[in-house]
Amino acid sequence: MESYVMKTATSNDDQLIALLTNTAIAVSRYGILVLVILGAVGNTLNIIVFSQRKLRSSPCTVYFLTSACIDLILTLTIALPRVLLTYNLDYSAIIGVLCKMRQFTYYSFSSLSVWMTALTTVDRFLISSPLATRRQMSSFRNTYGLIIASCILLTLIFGNLLYCAAIASNGVIIECSIFSGLCGYYNQIARVLTTLFIPETVIVIFSVGMIRNLRSLKAVPNMISNGEHTLGRIRKIDKELFKLMICQIVMLTISFLPLGVQRLYALITTNVPKSTLHTTIDGLTDEITSMTARFDNSLSFYVYLFAGGVLFRETILQWFRRIKGRQTIMPMTATAGFTRATIN
Repeated sequence: MESYVMKTATSNDDQLIALLTNTAIAVSRYGILVLVILGAVGNTLNIIVFSQRKLRSSPCTVYFLTSACIDLILTLTIALPRVLLTYNLDYSAIIGVLCKMRQFTYYSFSSLSVWMTALTTVDRFLISSPLATRRQMSSFRNTYGLIIASCILLTLIFGNLLYCAAIASNGVIIECSIFSGLCGYYNQIARVLTTLFIPETVIVIFSVGMIRNLRSLKAVPNMISNGEHTLGRIRKIDKELFKLMICQIVMLTISFLPLGVQRLYALITTNVPKSTLHTTIDGLTDEITSMTARFDNSLSFYVYLFAGGVLFRETILQWFRRIKGRQTIMPMTATAGFTRATIN
């Protein structure tokens, strides 16, 4: 009787494991694929919008533009290979060098994307300050300097991945991973600190300071200026960039909070013995949180479009009108040339 019960329990576990494994593969194959398509299109349009002359007058736009470029790279080099992995077409799960490069890109660039949001908050705090000395700190020179410093620092933090990243199994599929040994501990802690704790702390502190600045400036609205452009234009752009920044912070929180909880759990239970069923459940959780973490990289354009204010929508519409106008002018020019050739 006991043997029959054990066989039944084992059979049920096997069925559940198979179901969870298929669900995890479906999440990577279809869920992340949708985000890859949306992210590739959306981030390309973000780059176009933030490259327009209308928005280039503010140093804050450089952070948005850099973030869009990083998100496009992450979409094409990290998210897309995860989809290909379900079809056994991800060579980073086979070739060690590609595995190391992929992990380094993922950890450093995903953290850098979050830092761009934190630096955007710092810039908005400075530009909203009633003190002229702080407003002057919001400059293109400081912006480029902070971006370069962030790149160097994150390269130093995650450079070890070029050595210790390796191909392993997460309980569902074989993939490029670093979840074992001292390297795994270090990088998981570093990732939680660089993508959650440090940037979120910066965002909270400077957001509170920015709100105080805005309240104090309500009585004297014309004080918002960086001394380089007309007051009216800067004020309009800054108001719109405040809206974009708020959208970015909300998306960041929704995207990375589940991942942070999952990574902490994985770190705490690294050396805890687990059954096959438990390992499979952890693998499914990892797939789901990895997908939600890509919301910020893939959906920012659509959030900006519907909730980011008038200026963003006007800029993208004007760009589409220019493209449409060029397509209309080209056939007219060709027709006129053909007419002149016929008359001659």
